[in-house]
Amino acid sequence: MTLDELKEFLNITKNDQDKLLEMMLDLANDMIEQELGYSLTEKEYTEALDVENTSMLFLKAPIVAVKSITGAKVDHWSKNVVYLEKKTRGRVVIKYTWGFASLPKSLTFAMLNLAKELYQIHKTNGLEIKSKKVDVLSITYFSPEEQKKGSTARSKSDLGALLAPYKLLYYTAL
Repeated sequence: MTLDELKEFLNITKNDQDKLLEMMLDLANDMIEQELGYSLTEKEYTEALDVENTSMLFLKAPIVAVKSITGAKVDHWSKNVVYLEKKTRGRVVIKYTWGFASLPKSLTFAMLNLAKELYQIHKTNGLEIKSKKVDVLSITYFSPEEQKKGSTARSKSDLGALLAPYKLLYYTAL
């Protein structure tokens, strides 16, 4: 996710707000990573697992690459599951890269929308409630006071729907 993508999404052509927009992007990224429970960017990770007669290893995040494995042989992997050639028991140590080589479109869209809403809340200083309806879609922006009473800056169902396929428990079940 880049600053240019957010500026295009917001129809901003000037550079005078770049620092603020970068901060909103970083905050949106952090919020999404916190919701998902893992980093979106590629990271190296080593995990030691004690397994009992299993042919699958469930790892912490989407797998980009398996660097090495001891105690078992990898057949293939998908999402955050490593499928072993045969059932294994004992200690398995796996070194892998997790995250996303490139961000999926739905996660990019979620991040753009979240950064946009954070930016709009900042622009209004949180002092007003705004609603907008276009055809069958509607969006509402709440003040900090409204948020404390139970409203949220972004409907959890909207953000949740975009993030659901990437949540770890859901991710392992596919």
